[in-house]
Amino acid sequence: MTSTSLSQPNSASTVASRIRTLRLALKMSQAELAEKAGLERTAISKIEGGVRNVLSGELIRLAAGLGVGMISLLQEPHESDPEGWLIENLPQAALSSSPIMAILREAATLRSLLRFDSPDGLQWLPFPSPRTYEDAIRHGQAAAELERKRIGLRDAPIHDIVGLIESQRIAVLGCPLAANVSGMSIPSGELGPAIIINSSLDSQRFNFALCHEYGHFVLGDATDVHRSDSDNVRTLLEVRANVFAGAFLFPGSGLSEVVSGIESAAIGSTSSNVFSAASEPNHAIYQVNVRQERTCPVTPRQIAMLSHRFGVNPELIIYRLKDLQVLKPRDIDALLEVLPHICDINQKFALFGEAILDGRLRANVQAFLMRLALEAYEAEVISTGRLRDVCNLAQYPVDDIIDLVTAISP
Repeated sequence: MTSTSLSQPNSASTVASRIRTLRLALKMSQAELAEKAGLERTAISKIEGGVRNVLSGELIRLAAGLGVGMISLLQEPHESDPEGWLIENLPQAALSSSPIMAILREAATLRSLLRFDSPDGLQWLPFPSPRTYEDAIRHGQAAAELERKRIGLRDAPIHDIVGLIESQRIAVLGCPLAANVSGMSIPSGELGPAIIINSSLDSQRFNFALCHEYGHFVLGDATDVHRSDSDNVRTLLEVRANVFAGAFLFPGSGLSEVVSGIESAAIGSTSSNVFSAASEPNHAIYQVNVRQERTCPVTPRQIAMLSHRFGVNPELIIYRLKDLQVLKPRDIDALLEVLPHICDINQKFALFGEAILDGRLRANVQAFLMRLALEAYEAEVISTGRLRDVCNLAQYPVDDIIDLVTAISP
């Protein structure tokens, strides 16, 4: 069978551009790509230079050589091409230090074998698209309360955020993304349903960004691949997901166990503060006026205790307490002045053990792949040989893993 040429309008130029863009993103020379794809270097040069069109057989080889699906070469990265987007947004260190794209594809294959193809039990909430910031705030708060009720969390802190979201059949992966990107939601396709979070975030911002992306799933925003970054931080959908994350991590009713004996004072007008997973820490991005009750101040120690208990940034705790009618505006200024002291107290609480698991450790891509492989092996959907291959791909000690599964097998 002879290979056909891609000669449709704009297709050849798009393919040539995509090959060059992905090759350069991978820091690969034309000669290196030619060797991986089994082609002549001159063929790569002519294709990229637009001298000749690429043949369909060559396209398959080039996709394999670049480690992407064919769709990544046929069009610019967008909703249906998370692989192409990731390659162009992953720092070079991440691409060179581990075969991250191969790991993601293998994980997707194992999830399919284990029938984890679609969310199980997750229900989109019937909220319309917000038209105003006030809508976005109301929707986010209500959705967080409903989702906590559905899962059965009530007022409790979420000790294992990664485990909770994975229980909804959504993969959670940590990758070192570009500095301005906090994460992305992938609803379907070869890599989905999945949430990818920037692993360079600190533990509290990582957990917040994770709940932010989960909010996109819960609210039905994640019908296409969605990226959260500093460029779209003020859009209504991002504001709504940020409000969801804050309320989901730190429910207002959860105050009762830690902050007690605080009596409400007069009703006053204040503002609701929205934080962002993609913005710098300790920085509110939007305020909307609401009417709330004024109350007595909370001590720095209580702020630190709440921050430790719920795994939330101390300043987010302060503004969340303001929204929940626990703080006066003047009390916020006083607490922000001693924020470094609050952080010091928070670190001392950590000496007694972390109340919230560090999501970055559970979301490590190699560890995620190995958890899937062990589950697949136990379910007898992969062989010992396949398990060995996965261990090598994830850079885990093959013999130790094989000894482990042999010892625990019946």
